[in-house]
Amino acid sequence: MRNVIITRDYLTKMLVKRKKGNLFSAGRNQIELWDKEAAGFFVLIGKMRTSYMVQLSVPVVGSQQKFKTMKKKIGQFPLKTPDEMRKEAVRKIAEMRELKLDYSKPVPTFRTLFDSYLLNKTTKNRKTTLSKGTKDGYNSQIRKNFADILDIPLIEAVLKLTPQDMIDRHQDIRDNSGHGAALNTFSRFRAIMNFGKRLYPTIITSNPTQALTDAGVWTKTEPRKTMLLSSVAFAVFYKAVSSLSEIHRGCYLFAIYHGMRPSEAASIRWVDIDFKFKVVDLSWMSTETKHRRAQPLSRQSERILSERLQKKGPNDVYVFPSDHHATKSGHITLRADTLRSITGLDLTPHSLRRTFIMVADHLAVRREDTDRLTNHSDGTVTNVHYLVDLSLKKARKPLQLICDKIEAILLGTDSAEELFYEDLSDDTPELT
Repeated sequence: MRNVIITRDYLTKMLVKRKKGNLFSAGRNQIELWDKEAAGFFVLIGKMRTSYMVQLSVPVVGSQQKFKTMKKKIGQFPLKTPDEMRKEAVRKIAEMRELKLDYSKPVPTFRTLFDSYLLNKTTKNRKTTLSKGTKDGYNSQIRKNFADILDIPLIEAVLKLTPQDMIDRHQDIRDNSGHGAALNTFSRFRAIMNFGKRLYPTIITSNPTQALTDAGVWTKTEPRKTMLLSSVAFAVFYKAVSSLSEIHRGCYLFAIYHGMRPSEAASIRWVDIDFKFKVVDLSWMSTETKHRRAQPLSRQSERILSERLQKKGPNDVYVFPSDHHATKSGHITLRADTLRSITGLDLTPHSLRRTFIMVADHLAVRREDTDRLTNHSDGTVTNVHYLVDLSLKKARKPLQLICDKIEAILLGTDSAEELFYEDLSDDTPELT
């Protein structure tokens, strides 16, 4: 540790020494420069970054330990000057002096808050709690990207989530997983912290994600519109999935023949299939925002199910069980990275759903009938008050029309080009 008056010129000289390799002694990766003017304010110089920090011993109640040392990052050099950060350090230390850690009763951690959110959070109309799929999405993203704060006291987690820390986390997710993943992760984290503000108002006084709003770094994404756009793409897709295991091949083809969401196709159970009436019932999957219902089977999907039935194991619950039952869910997962890898195309499993809808549109299937077949809800006045829902029996005809077209293109006996290139020639007779 060195006690100095921290200035921009002094830090610049230190960074020159770091660049030359003359700053750290053997075995050390960082040094602390403590400021002589503001007690508790110091600069931490690491091998890659230089950060402004504050440190204070906070009183502890209900523990043999009388004080706990708490550190907090408040900025980064050279984005902020030492003079600016010295004023911020004085303000932050004054805030920290008001803290008192009470260990006489269970200390809430971020995990405590997160678990409470998943258990008690309700949907917008307050009728139901979060669906299993939504909870799985939260668990996947939050536990992975905020693993370092899960089991520390919530008050320490809040102090750790500085504006710079939030921006760095956002950038890291965006660089490694994409814009959509960053948006989903921090939208969900914002919801958890807003819930926490009501649950622990003395600990969470503001939402850490406000830093992303202030910095203007919230990622905006355009809806993906990838699909099979040509006969070649259909052929490549069909050849690629045909090389997979019988279970995966069947699931991919079932998904495109019904325009299903990937999770719907993968999680179909044998009890959902009625071979006598040729129906698959997805109503058990319904949530407030995603409405599922019974759907007719086409000849193509019925053939896939019949082939699967011949190889059904005695303990198989799902039509498309995971290989060796390796996953917790018990069924396979249709993955975007796998589909891109085997086809070399910019596709996701959801692209198959878009392809189904595009084929239906080309065949002049009514939009409301396509919505019924793909479990889309249409809340328009016309649909709600005037249109009669397509019955299960009547839904079979447009479904078979769509499936026949898709199968013909997959097998190369029909072309996909006409799906996407409209004949714009005007054949309207002239008025005389």
